[in-house]
Amino acid sequence: MIKKSIIYISVVLLSIFIQSCEKDVDQNGIGDAYISNDTSYSIFYKNEGSTNDTQALIDFLETNKKVYFPQGEYFFDINKIKLESNTTFIGDENKTIFNILNDGEFKSTNPPALFKVYGKVNIKIFNLSFKGKNNSCVVLGVYSSQKSGKSKNIEMAYNITNKMGLLWVSPEKGFTFNRIDEKSLDNNSWAQVGEIDEFDITEHIIVSHNIIIGDNKKQLNDFYKNQVSGVSLLFVRDAKIYENTISHLYFGIWAYAGGTLSSDKSHLTNNPIWCKDIAFYKNIVNTTFSPFWASRCENVSMYNNYSKDNIDVAADFEGCINSSANNNTIINSHGGALTPLNGSMNLTFENNYIESYFESTYDVNIIFIRNANKNVFYNKNVFKATGDKQGKIWLGRTDTFINSNQNIVFKDNNFTNIYEKNTDNSEVIIDSTNIGLQ
Repeated sequence: MIKKSIIYISVVLLSIFIQSCEKDVDQNGIGDAYISNDTSYSIFYKNEGSTNDTQALIDFLETNKKVYFPQGEYFFDINKIKLESNTTFIGDENKTIFNILNDGEFKSTNPPALFKVYGKVNIKIFNLSFKGKNNSCVVLGVYSSQKSGKSKNIEMAYNITNKMGLLWVSPEKGFTFNRIDEKSLDNNSWAQVGEIDEFDITEHIIVSHNIIIGDNKKQLNDFYKNQVSGVSLLFVRDAKIYENTISHLYFGIWAYAGGTLSSDKSHLTNNPIWCKDIAFYKNIVNTTFSPFWASRCENVSMYNNYSKDNIDVAADFEGCINSSANNNTIINSHGGALTPLNGSMNLTFENNYIESYFESTYDVNIIFIRNANKNVFYNKNVFKATGDKQGKIWLGRTDTFINSNQNIVFKDNNFTNIYEKNTDNSEVIIDSTNIGLQ
């Protein structure tokens, strides 16, 4: 039996280790943060033959925060392991495999997580593989609140998941639509946990170069059902999500700061903008309910992403301001793509390639624009309907008390087999020189 012990790696050995697993993450020097200059990494040795390593790791983390896990298989319970500030986990080039013993029951308000962080800073997880079950669990749950504090500086890179998501970030109190105009109604426990304030915001997140795969035996229609998403950012500031591959989960990547419609869908909410400065770029997201979604956010940029085969809308902005989606390729988005909804304002969609050949309950949606959006610009995009039926640009609203769309402008786009369907006299300008618009 190998005795569990705490071994501090020497400067020479750590230098070799760093060279083998440190990676140049981007051109802004972010990669330098992956391995600190502190050489006090500790090796976690599991007990030989152990089929549950949960308590051993909990005990180990009482005196160790920077941990290297040698290659091999480890077994953990969910919702048991809480991480403190300045915790770093590093595995051996994804040969270190963490098996989830029981995913538990999925909860859309707060899904089960292997590791949990409450009001902590500087959490890093790299080079680990995670095997889950049933698309009901995530690797890391991060929470902020007035009681626990604000979580900050979360980094996850070069990890692999199977049948589970990677990251859930939310207020500690859980999911909320944050509809402050319905505060007095006590609507469904104020749907669900009431108002958000500054203490509930998590800041500074980097998620890059991960492979996040759900249950690949599921078919596209299975993703109507609730299950975990790849990367969930609820009430966050400053997040960069890039060069990840995600598939067979509910949402691919989403940033959320409350609902944009009242519970009866009769009017827009007046929620404050809590989610700011979010970037999704160079990701590949296939076979999801929706690949890229932002709700009540400011300064969101989605660029150079690729997506194929999703049920709902893609590059979706709901109640967002001052945001953009540029140079994306989106194939077969059943609900439409480049989508402004529910009072979005000052959006730019430029140099995207949108193609759809699938006819769904929506018909063939190419673009979907609904409910009081204003100042939305489509420039130099390619839109193609390649199936038997034409694709449509749909403009409308869900209630006559909601304003129609204003100043929706298409300029220098290329249309193939597309027509316009303006159901509420939205103010739309489509450059007459465009090719292929019917």
